Amino acid sequence: MITIRNVRKRYPEFEIILDLEIGEAEIVSILGPSGSGKTTTLRLIAGFERADAGSISVNGRDVTALPPERRGIGYVFQDFTLFPHMSVAENVGYALRVRAVPPAAANRRIEELLELVDLRGFGTRRIGSLSGGEQQRVAIARSLAVDPTVLLLDEPFSSVDEVLRSDLRAEVRRLRSELGITVVFVTHSRQEALAISNRVSVYKGGRVVQTGSPEEIYRRPVTPFVASFVGPANYIRRNSEVLLVRPEDVELRTVRRGTVDGTTDAAGDGKLLVLPAEVEAVEFQGHSYLHRCRLEEGAPVSEGAPMGSGAPMESGAPIAPRGTFFEALHSARLAPGTAVELVCDMSRAWPLPRE
Repeated sequence: MITIRNVRKRYPEFEIILDLEIGEAEIVSILGPSGSGKTTTLRLIAGFERADAGSISVNGRDVTALPPERRGIGYVFQDFTLFPHMSVAENVGYALRVRAVPPAAANRRIEELLELVDLRGFGTRRIGSLSGGEQQRVAIARSLAVDPTVLLLDEPFSSVDEVLRSDLRAEVRRLRSELGITVVFVTHSRQEALAISNRVSVYKGGRVVQTGSPEEIYRRPVTPFVASFVGPANYIRRNSEVLLVRPEDVELRTVRRGTVDGTTDAAGDGKLLVLPAEVEAVEFQGHSYLHRCRLEEGAPVSEGAPMGSGAPMESGAPIAPRGTFFEALHSARLAPGTAVELVCDMSRAWPLPRE
């Protein structure tokens, strides 16, 4: 378990203030824009940066003032930082040699680690002969050499292709399960964070905005920033509320132009909000097509005023302003200019507090 309490780190133009708790054997992703304090958090946990205030404990032990080598933490850097003049085995065993582990014991440990990361027989290979994914596995094996209780990963998959990213995510989950270690994973990718994590912590401006399960972060965000950062978002204003409607909760139907007037219909326990629109652009997503639709200007709505996709707008007008867009998924590609109705499942809409 990692406990960060009232930690502050000040820089000339930036300050990070943290309160965060990470459970034993969890995978927690830290997600946020550039400059929000993600890597700084890892460096504070590892001891590469010293906090100006507050405390950091690992498994109940206060490590705030301890140097990195005494914290029992493994760290995988974004650029791997492997030694190109050393073999794979020499890289993996570097920390063991520094700690004067007897050669026979070190060699056994190196073989165990290479087998663990599926690189058995790679010990004599040079780093330059490896693929990006293989180098990443070497970096992970090296970080595990001294049996850490915590593994910190700083955007570890940023330099590998998407297919390999998926394989490496599965590898990290397997290692966490087999070794029972806590993993903290920094990423810019919302898909990666939602896919790999038990919990996600979303950062903005050096603060933790929300921490929760991937489902909670996606479905029940606490601010419009979190809602937009973790996935495509549509917004509807109803009275004083701003409601989040995800594209997958908007059914797209083709219609004759001018036959939709913006109405609500009973739909089981919830309501359907029907909006007239026109397809503006289409993006193929693999499993479906994401349609960006322009709402008809001035379309009246009785349930709420459509605010569109992206960041929530401040206007509370009961009609759609010019240039308002909604996003919806559909199994087929519809041509730009097609008249459609957007049927929003308001039973799945989530009310957002104001930031």
